[in-house]
Amino acid sequence: MSTLAIENIDPAAVDDEKPLFGGGNALTLDSVDAIEIIMAIQRTYGIRINDQNLAREVIRSVNSIAAFITEQRNLQPS
Repeated sequence: MSTLAIENIDPAAVDDEKPLFGGGNALTLDSVDAIEIIMAIQRTYGIRINDQNLAREVIRSVNSIAAFITEQRNLQPS
C-alpha cells in the first residue's frame, strides 16, 4: 500500500472481492490511484498492460488483480 500512500486503513477492512473504485470498500481510490496500481503491477511483476479495457478489468478488485498476476506469471516461460 506504500504505492498509493494509504494510511489508517486496516488491510482486513478491505474486502478482496468488492470493487476498489466507486465506493463500497474501505479504500477511496480515484483515477490517479488506478494509474499507480497499473504501474506498480508492471514494475513489480514485469507484466505489461497496454489495453485500457483490460486494465479496468484487472484492477476491479484485489482478487481480480491477484488472478491476473497469477495467470500472467503462469504464461511466462520458466
